[in-house]
Amino acid sequence: MKLKPDMTELDGDIHVVPAEHFTEAAYMIDPSAIGPWTSRGVLVDKNDGVNTIHHAVFDFNGKLPGGGEFRRSVAIEELRYRPDGTVDAPVAQTTQGPAANPSPGCQP
Repeated sequence: MKLKPDMTELDGDIHVVPAEHFTEAAYMIDPSAIGPWTSRGVLVDKNDGVNTIHHAVFDFNGKLPGGGEFRRSVAIEELRYRPDGTVDAPVAQTTQGPAANPSPGCQP
């Protein structure tokens, strides 16, 4: 949410994307932080090939108004397992991530 210059008033509606049951991403909006929230529908439908969804909304090339200085970082790396089942750690962080290998449930 964005604050007005007086730092006490909100500048616009508050948006929330709850992870209800983690199977879809819905969208709600309200001018108040305490609601009542108004549903604006589903952003990402449930995918029968995936049991959960953990979404994040982020600024990409300036296309999210407000943004702010507190952002999440995304890191996608393949985990490799040792014969005893433990993770071969630390996981090396790369700039390219793992090779594409989409699951059957994520095919277009």
